[in-house]
Formats: sequence, structure tokens, C-alpha cells
Amino acid sequence: MEFATPSFSLKLPPGGIDASTYAWVYPELGGNNPARLSVSSSLPLEIPDLAQYLAEQRQLIEAAYDNFEMLETVENVRGSWNYVILKFSWGSEDLAQIQKEIHLFIDAEPLQFYRFISSAPTAAFTTAEPMFDQVLASFKPTAG
Repeated sequence: MEFATPSFSLKLPPGGIDASTYAWVYPELGGNNPARLSVSSSLPLEIPDLAQYLAEQRQLIEAAYDNFEMLETVENVRGSWNYVILKFSWGSEDLAQIQKEIHLFIDAEPLQFYRFISSAPTAAFTTAEPMFDQVLASFKPTAG
């Protein structure tokens, strides 16, 4: 199997599972502390109870960040897509960030998990969020 990105390609032996992480930065949004978007994927063993998963993720995030404030949480099921959204602010005043995470479980064969993280300095997030949302709206899984 050949795997290609705009900057490199690899010839991989058969049987591998894509557990990639991709990241992009947008220097025009945030300058020295640019807006960021990342997507990672893996194959989970099961789809968790979303309410419990959301509570666990909130606890982990709250413990990991200084000056944490939860701004929004959502848990939802739409067809085979089971997801949670966590939007929060964190960081010291001069480096304050807003981060939005979407954790998506897709009930397919095989089960799929995607984690989308978008973040930007607080002052740039209102400009960056519509761009991030547009990118996420274009998401189409190619497996399963």
C-alpha cells in the first residue's frame, strides 16, 4: 500500500491500520501563537457511554490546563456517528487560548474514532472558529 501526503510518500506492507495524526497551523490567525487544527484517528474496541465519556474527558482536560473554564459541552448521536464536543478556555492572560475538541466514534465495521482539535488565541478564535467548522463539515470518513 502506498501512503502519500503533499510532502512525502511511503510504501507500507499490507495489514497496517492507519492511526494517523495530522496537524495544520494558520499563522495569519494568532501570529507567533498561531491557530491550530489537528485530526487523529484510531480503531476503538467499543463505543463508550457518551455521558460517562464526556465526564471523563472533562476531568482529564480540567486537570491538564491552567486557568481552565468549560465554555460548552455537547453529546449527541446522529445515525452511526456518536460524538462529544468540548469547548474551553485556558492559559494565562497573555497566552489565553480557546480550544474546541470533537471526539467522534463511528459505528461501522471496523469501529472508528476521530479526534479533532482546533485552538487559537482567545482574540483570534472568533475569526478562526467558522473556518474550523467549515473544515470539519467537509469531513468524510473513507473507511468502513
